[in-house]
Amino acid sequence: MKQVDHKEITRFALYNYIDLMSEGFREILRENREEIIRATDHEDSWYLNGDRITNWHFYKHPLNHYPDSFRRLLNFKLYSKFVYVEHAENFRNTLRSLQEKNWPEREQEKLFRTVGALIHHIQDMGTPSHVVPVFHGRPAPGKFHSCDDQFESYSAEHIVEHLSNHSSWLHLGNKVEVQYPDDTFWDIYEDSAQQTMALLRNFRFTAGKKDGGSGQLSCRIFWQEYDFENDPEGGNETAGFGQYGPLEKYFGKENLVDSADSGRYDRGYEVNFEDENWVVRFEDYRELYFQLLRNMILATLRCLYLVDKQYGELRG
Repeated sequence: MKQVDHKEITRFALYNYIDLMSEGFREILRENREEIIRATDHEDSWYLNGDRITNWHFYKHPLNHYPDSFRRLLNFKLYSKFVYVEHAENFRNTLRSLQEKNWPEREQEKLFRTVGALIHHIQDMGTPSHVVPVFHGRPAPGKFHSCDDQFESYSAEHIVEHLSNHSSWLHLGNKVEVQYPDDTFWDIYEDSAQQTMALLRNFRFTAGKKDGGSGQLSCRIFWQEYDFENDPEGGNETAGFGQYGPLEKYFGKENLVDSADSGRYDRGYEVNFEDENWVVRFEDYRELYFQLLRNMILATLRCLYLVDKQYGELRG
């Protein structure tokens, strides 16, 4: 996700569901919520966050046992879990330090900057190209091929509009009240990644065929996982990284045309996929975007619940 997405999803969660937190934590959260929001942005900043230069935020596929050569050489943290675990440990250490110092207000900002960093990586685990994963963004050495992620580009352009005007699509309901009494930071991170992968594997949508009729399409038309069973590269440094499908470069784009009868409308994009010609409109798969967005908001709230619990246990 781009920085604006992290900030807006976090802002939405904090401002809309802050009353679900415990009374004591609610007030301290109000005082520090802008610090959390800024920290989600900071985690992706190549200019302000020096650590960002040597780490990427990808999910490590459990079957990927091949360490990439350029990461070993330059000490890159290719996988998000290494950075996330560091933040979780920093959170615990800072919390204990605050308790020992009798909770100085100025130093609490550091704690909530760490909370923002944790939320950033949890939200990344709700993003397809981070979880499949597909290399995107800045170029890198080795055999990785950089490509802009159009899901991220679409979201960055429309996130404010969707959170403001399409909340009915989110169908959050009372799900946000679900408690996770045995939650850990690692549970939230791993669950977020697994939920994203399960959605990508199981989500189907109906699209039209160019020659008439319709059929069901899967998310493979956008993102395609690495084929471990038929590894064409013999386990080199790109093992575990998937690739984009033919429609990913059009994700969220509407191919509008003028019509004397009905004005401008979305006629869809023509795509050949698995030896068939399809005409796919954003309207056909828009629910996929909202489902991913919904999962990210819920995962963000799980993180805040856990922070509330651990903060309260020490603060008393």
